[in-house]
Amino acid sequence: MCFGGRIAKACNAMKSSNSDPLFRQPRSVVWIACALGAIGLCTLYAWVTPTFDASPIARVVIFALLGACMFALVFVWPNGLKGRQEVLLIFALSILLRLCLIPTAPSDDVYRYVWEGERFATGISPYQATADSPVFEAFRDELWEKMNNKDKLTAYPPLAMMIFALFSKICAEPWFFKVGFILVDLGVIALIFKLQKKYHAPKRWVGLYAFNPVVLVSFAGEGHFDVLMVIALVATAVLLHEKRVIAAGIALACAVHIKVIAVLGIPFLLARGGWKAIVSGGFAGLLLALPFLNDLPTILEGIIAFGSDRSFNGLVHDKLHDWFDRREKANQIVYAILALILAGRFLLGRKAEWEINWLWLCGALLILSPTFHFWYLTWLLPVMAIRPQLSWLSFSVSQAAYFLVWKRANETGLWDLSSAESFYIWGPLICCGIYEARFWFKKKFPNDAERAREKGVSVVIPTLNAAGVLPDALASLHNSTISISEVVIADAHSEDDTRNIAQAHHARVIDSRRGRGFQIATGVAATRHETVVILHADSLLPRTAIEQIELAQTQNTKLVGGVLGQRFDRQTFFLTFIETLNEMRATLGGTGFGDQIHFINLSRFPVGAMPQQALMEDVELSLRLMHRGHFAYLGQEGIVRADKWKQGKLNARFWLVIRIVAAYRLARFWSEKKAVALSDQLFRIYYGAGKN
Repeated sequence: MCFGGRIAKACNAMKSSNSDPLFRQPRSVVWIACALGAIGLCTLYAWVTPTFDASPIARVVIFALLGACMFALVFVWPNGLKGRQEVLLIFALSILLRLCLIPTAPSDDVYRYVWEGERFATGISPYQATADSPVFEAFRDELWEKMNNKDKLTAYPPLAMMIFALFSKICAEPWFFKVGFILVDLGVIALIFKLQKKYHAPKRWVGLYAFNPVVLVSFAGEGHFDVLMVIALVATAVLLHEKRVIAAGIALACAVHIKVIAVLGIPFLLARGGWKAIVSGGFAGLLLALPFLNDLPTILEGIIAFGSDRSFNGLVHDKLHDWFDRREKANQIVYAILALILAGRFLLGRKAEWEINWLWLCGALLILSPTFHFWYLTWLLPVMAIRPQLSWLSFSVSQAAYFLVWKRANETGLWDLSSAESFYIWGPLICCGIYEARFWFKKKFPNDAERAREKGVSVVIPTLNAAGVLPDALASLHNSTISISEVVIADAHSEDDTRNIAQAHHARVIDSRRGRGFQIATGVAATRHETVVILHADSLLPRTAIEQIELAQTQNTKLVGGVLGQRFDRQTFFLTFIETLNEMRATLGGTGFGDQIHFINLSRFPVGAMPQQALMEDVELSLRLMHRGHFAYLGQEGIVRADKWKQGKLNARFWLVIRIVAAYRLARFWSEKKAVALSDQLFRIYYGAGKN
């Protein structure tokens, strides 16, 4: 076949898994089923909550199932959708899910929003006294009866109160407030899409916010106003990335005047936006505060009382409270720890991206806060669309156990959670957080990488009797939107026409010891360029892959490598399941398999750190990359031949892979040397089972 024909064949192969009509693809069938399931679950959730405290067990189950749907909707994403189509699909499903939840009984907080908004709209300050004060006796209507904490001063800052007043003027009903918050929430999704452009992250990751059960129930279901602060914070991040620092300062000032906790973002605004941002934010904050100067002491009293006089479901605070038996002492300790984290991030992480500091700060705040309600988690969930974290996403699903508080309240009259119930909520975050922290605290940013390498991209392909598949892999390289500088074939003494095919395509062939890990290490050592892409001979490189790799490396100076992703050249439900597991592991676990196409930046990762082992070199390489810097999943899925997943042997191969990976990861947990030594034994087991 002529060279041009090979390129055409490779292009057609790359399109083959995406070319079937949308509704015929197994991925699409599963996705549509999950979307319909999520719509049904939202409808059911609204039906079982005619009152705010109804059906706690049913809500736990439905919430958890919605969490499972979120993961499925993101990671079983249909093939063949273009950028605008992906955006429209996410928006369409987001709207449907939120509309289904509108009949849900609102939180008792919403009645307070409406009641206080009405007072403010008619010129009566809700800050002047508590709601049960004789001052407001003439306004004790149905809304007043249903609102909570009537004996407490309001804790809502001025801008939040202005928005409540505006909504009340239009329609002083809880359902209307929920509709308003839904519209704001859709605005958050739109801003997240805009923020994503900087990172070139897969658009489907927006679903980790848009389809998240915490977001859906918090805003569309219960109607919490925190979405107003969230949109102001996301707007701040977008404006900072666009270098519109004055507007960013104003956006953060608005966030603070909606929920005072956003004031913790000021140091990071100073670090990224400079004094212009601080001055503009301060001026905007002053203008918003001027109409409320007389109420300022009462506003501060209400906010301080809310933050210090009560506690509920606080992970660290509850333990300290039990230990010292004094709330004041526990408050002092958690606030001191939070101040240290804030100062540390400002001093050590001031050059970090806004989103990284946001994640650190919100994470510390949620863990240390005396009071934690599930909707507080929405403060950091927008970051999941850019940098997904298994810890916080699993925490989103475990919030299902929060609704057990209603079971306890209905049975005992106590608004509290048992130790077991608290563990159900916090346990996944703790376990996954420990796993992720192992890589964070062991990270090294050494200076032993090869700084003198040439700019450009080298592709390394390990081969052994690959004559039947290598031509298509090589042809796909010529289809790249950015030219590839060199191709190195690391061949383990093939006995077929592999070497001649490689030379005919102008690839450099070098001899290597058999074993894919040894071959890859040998091939990488022989390359001349800064960026290396590791492509298996039975895989095809996506057209825009090199372009996306270069963009990612330019925009993230701590990115040392990652994977592109993979799709099989034929689609079945079982293969879709395999693809989904692979994508979740690479995205949330930070480890990729070889057919997901690794890439490495050798100016940030030394050649000497390449794994020298027969098997599991892909997992080992991923772990070493994570220890050296940032590891990324770029979502540029390459096409992989599914021949090795032969019909009739699917289950046997699947469980063989699971056993080998589990054995390797367990050994790796104890030591790197133990795992590398085990790889030879696993190599014999794998290939002794007749796999290739």
